[in-house]
Amino acid sequence: MILDFLTSTFMMLTPVLIYFISVYLVDKEKSVGIGFAYLAIVVAVRFFRSFFDAHCGYTFLLLGSDISNSLALWMINKALSCSVLCNKRFKMGELANLLQVDCARLLLFPKNFSSVIFFFYQIVFAIVFMSLIIGPSFLAGFAVTIAAGCLNVFFSRFAAKYQRNLSIDTDNRMKISNEIFNNVKFIKVNAWEEYFYDKLEAKRDEELGWVKKKFLVESAFTFSMWLAPKMILVATFATFVLTTGE
Repeated sequence: MILDFLTSTFMMLTPVLIYFISVYLVDKEKSVGIGFAYLAIVVAVRFFRSFFDAHCGYTFLLLGSDISNSLALWMINKALSCSVLCNKRFKMGELANLLQVDCARLLLFPKNFSSVIFFFYQIVFAIVFMSLIIGPSFLAGFAVTIAAGCLNVFFSRFAAKYQRNLSIDTDNRMKISNEIFNNVKFIKVNAWEEYFYDKLEAKRDEELGWVKKKFLVESAFTFSMWLAPKMILVATFATFVLTTGE
């Protein structure tokens, strides 16, 4: 948590340095010593930001791996304590899906949790800094930020919905696959290969349909995340130019 705080702090020092460097470049009486001092500060900030960001990511990855592996081992021990064939609640396909998908998501939980905590810290700093530099014009960029956030929430809900449906279809496909493997001799004796192949292929097509929808929504979400910073800058400086005439 401390490493993430330091990473966020050094990241937010970047726009402050840009402001002071811009003021220095506009000044007619430039001092070479101050210029080299700014250069050294920029290099130091970039170095420490990269350093703390790398260590923060490494620490969170280790913590997420410990959480994910602990849950996976607990599920395996729980599954081995009773026969899967006698378990009417969870089938082998559902257990495999939990191990492969849900446990893997816990790898990103520490990083995402920390990002949510420091999100408000970064937002407050950005609002205060922008209001001091360009005045009320920052409200246009803030409005674009709110609109982009609402759009991303909209995309996230659809992505979560498609992920739930994908998990359900994956479980159904795994159930059919287990039925085929458990009764492969009976299926071959009765020449039912084509029937079960078509049945499995139909479930696979349903699963791929949800995969396609999920990736389309995630692509739109990624495009929105990429476009939002550009739109914020355009809205902010366009409002500043129109209101001040500078």
